[in-house]
Amino acid sequence: MLPSVLVIGAAATFGLSEPTSPTLFIEAAREAREAHRGPLLGGRSPHDDDAVGRRPDPILLGAVTTRVAPAHLRDPIPVLRGYLQTELAGLDWTKRQIKGQYTLLASLVRLETSATKNSLVASCAITASVQDAKHGLLLVIEGKAAAEDAKSAGERAENDALAAAVHSSLASLPDALARAQ
Repeated sequence: MLPSVLVIGAAATFGLSEPTSPTLFIEAAREAREAHRGPLLGGRSPHDDDAVGRRPDPILLGAVTTRVAPAHLRDPIPVLRGYLQTELAGLDWTKRQIKGQYTLLASLVRLETSATKNSLVASCAITASVQDAKHGLLLVIEGKAAAEDAKSAGERAENDALAAAVHSSLASLPDALARAQ
């Protein structure tokens, strides 16, 4: 019998030099999905941690786009935007000396689902770019992931693959941004 979710992610282009265990991506996908539900449905708001006098996060989320038509998700843009907002809110910027304000632009470039004999596999790829008004394009990060689930759980598999791809791309963002400055 298959586990409810098996997520295998690829490390982001920047930052992660060792392979990341699939268990971490499973946990990240679940946390992102729970946080995406919002404060009224049991998730947390990105503004829950705002303290008076705290420096704003150096990254603002800009345009989120796709030309992909997934098999099970009706509109992937709000889902992707929610996962991006959750991941950005969870990043620890305190250890980095990031100067200025940057904009993150993201695009869902692949979200495909294929059936095997006993399961369904969703694979996802996103590309995120960081830009600033003064210098333009600063860096590009790619995130990839795959999720396997029961044949009847296509939407869940696509959601989990999308959440894990976002996590794999943004986990290294603070270090990559610090190096790119």
